[in-house]
Amino acid sequence: MLGFGRQASRRLRLLILFLIGAYGLYHLSFYFNRRTSTTKPFLVGYPIGDNIDMEGDAEFIQGNIFPDHDAQNWQSSIFTANITRYQLPSPSTGLPPKDGSADFVKQMYVREMIRHAWSGYMKYARGTDELDPLTKTGHSWTEPGSMLFTPIDSMSTLFIAGMMKEFNQAKALVIENLDYDKVDTDVNVFETVIRALGGLLSAYDLDGDERILALAVDLADRLECVFQTKTGIPENIANLKERKAKPGYLSLAMVGTNQLEYQYLSDITGNPKYANNALYALEQISSIQTSIKGFAPMEISTYSLTETSQWYAVALETDSYYEYLLKLWLSTGDVRYRKLYDDAASAIEEHLLIKTPTGGAYLTDKRYGVTSDKFHHLSCFAGGMFSTGAVTLANEDADRYFKIASQLTQTCYDSYQISESKLGGEWTRVDADGNLIAHTRSYILRPETVESIFYMWRYTHNPIYREWGWSIVQALESNCKDDVGYHGLDDQGKPHNRQQSFFLAETLKYLYLLFSDDSTIDLSKYVFNTEAHPISVRGYGRRKDPKKWLDFGSQVSSLDKCILIAAVISIPMSNQKGHSHTAGAGTTVSDRDIVSTFKLLLIGDSGTGKSSLLLQFTDDLWLQPDEVSATIGVDFKVKVIDIDSKKYKLTIWDTAGQERFRTLTSSYYRGAQGVILVYDVSNRGSFDHLQTWFNELDTYTSSNNSVVKIIVGNKSDKDVSGGREVPRKEGEAFAKKMGTLFIETSAKTTMGVRDAFVEVVRRIIDTPSLWQRNQSGSRTGNVTLAAGTSADAQSYCSC
Repeated sequence: MLGFGRQASRRLRLLILFLIGAYGLYHLSFYFNRRTSTTKPFLVGYPIGDNIDMEGDAEFIQGNIFPDHDAQNWQSSIFTANITRYQLPSPSTGLPPKDGSADFVKQMYVREMIRHAWSGYMKYARGTDELDPLTKTGHSWTEPGSMLFTPIDSMSTLFIAGMMKEFNQAKALVIENLDYDKVDTDVNVFETVIRALGGLLSAYDLDGDERILALAVDLADRLECVFQTKTGIPENIANLKERKAKPGYLSLAMVGTNQLEYQYLSDITGNPKYANNALYALEQISSIQTSIKGFAPMEISTYSLTETSQWYAVALETDSYYEYLLKLWLSTGDVRYRKLYDDAASAIEEHLLIKTPTGGAYLTDKRYGVTSDKFHHLSCFAGGMFSTGAVTLANEDADRYFKIASQLTQTCYDSYQISESKLGGEWTRVDADGNLIAHTRSYILRPETVESIFYMWRYTHNPIYREWGWSIVQALESNCKDDVGYHGLDDQGKPHNRQQSFFLAETLKYLYLLFSDDSTIDLSKYVFNTEAHPISVRGYGRRKDPKKWLDFGSQVSSLDKCILIAAVISIPMSNQKGHSHTAGAGTTVSDRDIVSTFKLLLIGDSGTGKSSLLLQFTDDLWLQPDEVSATIGVDFKVKVIDIDSKKYKLTIWDTAGQERFRTLTSSYYRGAQGVILVYDVSNRGSFDHLQTWFNELDTYTSSNNSVVKIIVGNKSDKDVSGGREVPRKEGEAFAKKMGTLFIETSAKTTMGVRDAFVEVVRRIIDTPSLWQRNQSGSRTGNVTLAAGTSADAQSYCSC
């Protein structure tokens, strides 16, 4: 019996080993069959783990989930011939590899990150724009209604990762619930185009569902009103339900980041109006004469094609404009856009590129001839842009530009390594020796560094880039993953309660593609919009029919048919003679009567009543909370006030109070003489966040300038209902600590509202250095904290 038992045990072990080997051979053969198949689904050759839910995934879907690519690419750019020029040679052949192979283990790991982020949204935030993972709630940019940004932003990522069950969840959610008639409030057009329009078009390009295309067409039609301006340059605020545009501040990125989407939409629908509007706007922008050839102005006007400031950058407010010049050429083959890109690349290299003694490089900004010693995380996309420009046109600049791309990518990755979290902050300083210094610690799940790492891997197959990407994956898992999703980090390194929709659209997509093979979104057939939504280039996919392609001239079919009907906002023009302003009670004031113009800012968390304070001060108007829409982007009003028998014009800027917009911050602060920091006395969190707002003031600071600041505790009428959470003495103590003025107000009862604004203006008047330079035409620097006020007892007492 004993001998028989040993023999049986030995046979059992041999059987187990045989089954394990057979199982392994099966999956190995499955992989090679999929690799040699003429069909190329995005998801290939995954080993199936015990804890992996594969139900509904692409491995179990028969047929080709790629759109057909059988048309001749005779109208797209020539970049397909050069795409492998910089790839490292294969050790066996000495030739560049045809395809980069996938790292399946890491690819699968990132895929589960995508699943975790998506499932948390579906469980706790379904039907809203974004997940707040720490509170397990949903958040929407618009009330009422939702733009469904996370489902739309996620569709292309889920499809590419072969997660068809989740993709179909997202698609059903969008098709069944997206209704722009319910979005009866102002929206940020830039964000709507890159996230919603771009996401819908990409999902249609990949999946082919005509219902998604219908939603994209509906959205584009609702946004047509923004192009109906004197110059054809679009506004950035629109009401989708009413189909009306609203004037406001415009940056280069806002108005120059729509051409890729609209050109694609015209190509697939055959309707020229979309491309006509967007490309005409681009021609108008590129026609503006600037002090440095190749750059476009950072600030744009819808009524004048002139440069208003000499501030150039490839980050905040500008980045995607230059990105789209290159990608328009890649997607259409139109050499005009390549010429614009080449001129821009030359200007960027000469004026914004800083090479360090350590062999690195970064892109800074240049203001009136002066460059900075820091760079923003958004600029880290430029490694991908410069490398793509280099590999797609083998001219005399290509090798130099590719080296620049590698240096930029290296520096951006190094900025991650200097932080405790191993994740890059919003701003990084560089000292004279080339050492990187973390200027801010906040990280909101941004994708730009990962984006450049992905492109550099595709063009070189250098394993170092996958090592860098894996390091970032580990940092995300260690610092940002929670039980329902992923959160960002604030400036103190603490969890920030938001899973940005672009984390699923961009960061996780680029990480997934980094560990995929080169046929997964072949860069010879696709371009990404600035939200990382891939769309086919001409001659491929849904864009294969050349009969629909628009040969754009200089005509604009819709501009001569429409008239702009929008709210009139008085935009300050200090050099415009004879301009008049309403001072109140119907009194008209000429510019000749105005002593000076002051710029005031309202900042603070959303929901603190900044817009209500502004309306009460400028219009003597109080609206119920349900009548006040959340501010989208930046709004401003103009008011003339009389102080000591002298008239002063105030331009008062009100922002959304959240970090969601990537194109506003620097110009919002620039040139301000007064800042009103608002918190809600009935909301402890809004008071606690004041320190973060002061940190932001520091970020956009010029050391040779000051600003008058006042802390305003709003909604003091809540005392009556017992809703106060922040005692008045605590507010006064914090103001004393920060060296600022302090007052409590109620926009509802008008208590303290006028006093707050008037006291700020009086302090500005008493500080001539803040405003006399402006009146002489000199440029005003950025905001900084007022020096020498903390010891002044009146600087923190109530007004």
